[in-house]
Amino acid sequence: MASMTINATGHSWGSTSFNSTTDIKVGKTGSTSTDGTKYKGYISFPALDKTIVIKSIKLVVYRIDTYAAHTLSFGSSSSNSWSATLNWSKNYSITSGANAKTLDISEFTSILQGYAGAWHIHIQHGSGTNSYSEFNWATSANRPRLVIEYECATVWYRNGSTWVRCLVYYRNGSSWVQCIPYYRNGSTWVQV
Repeated sequence: MASMTINATGHSWGSTSFNSTTDIKVGKTGSTSTDGTKYKGYISFPALDKTIVIKSIKLVVYRIDTYAAHTLSFGSSSSNSWSATLNWSKNYSITSGANAKTLDISEFTSILQGYAGAWHIHIQHGSGTNSYSEFNWATSANRPRLVIEYECATVWYRNGSTWVRCLVYYRNGSSWVQCIPYYRNGSTWVQV
């Protein structure tokens, strides 16, 4: 199993439009269901490699406020507009404390890997009377990032009583290119 880290490439947030690029401030302020202000934001990432078999994707954000635990809604879209339609959304509890928060978004791998170009994680109020939270952008080492675990293009072969994993390559002119093999199972292509 291999791993890679993909850093966010951009972001914005605001209360009526995406118009601020300071540290990310999202969620709802106030102490009742009817007061306060709702802030939304997005974080941008480049297209993910479609040739790797992703086993897990984790979004890491660094909380910089000292408020209580809050519930925020995360989702993704190919659009970074205020009214973007999200391809999925899920509430995550963001624990208190100014430190890194790791969210497992692996269940949405096929959606995230399916974007043809840049895509965006949208963040907004999830639940509760107050969900306002602040995340780092100013310090590059603590900016949002994806941590991806994946399988390289591999197949297994039997060597006596032992299974041995090997990489698969094909020759593309003057270079070797690693690939992921498939086989035809009736009417379906199945990844080896």
